[in-house]
Amino acid sequence: MYPGLGDERYGAHRSDLIVTIEQVAHDKFKRDGNDLIYTHKIQLVDALSPKPFHVTTLDSRTLALVPPQVVSPQTKMEMANEGMPGSNSGDIVIDTKAQLASVQNQAKGKLFICFDIEFPQRILQHHKETILGALAQSN
Repeated sequence: MYPGLGDERYGAHRSDLIVTIEQVAHDKFKRDGNDLIYTHKIQLVDALSPKPFHVTTLDSRTLALVPPQVVSPQTKMEMANEGMPGSNSGDIVIDTKAQLASVQNQAKGKLFICFDIEFPQRILQHHKETILGALAQSN
């Protein structure tokens, strides 16, 4: 609330300016403080033999990422300084251009890449036996 910075009418005191900010959910990123969490959907075959992939950041940059040799549901990639800029909570911003320019130089949180592995609905029995045999030999 900014007392006395609202509408002014003839013969009346200036009203207060009340600003309400609502954070809406993003379809690809979740926020955790200054950190961002991105969930990358991947097919099971690609989890077992991962390929490079791209993530478009909130500021429209494209990051080329290479996952580890095998991706599991617990795999989490961490990228420093790719999260949200450090917050200046409680600050009154009068010059937004100056505020936004300084964001580029602020320390940022991390970007965490998590994986959502999509399993096939059906596997033929002989394929299943081959997969199980290969997995048993790798342990």
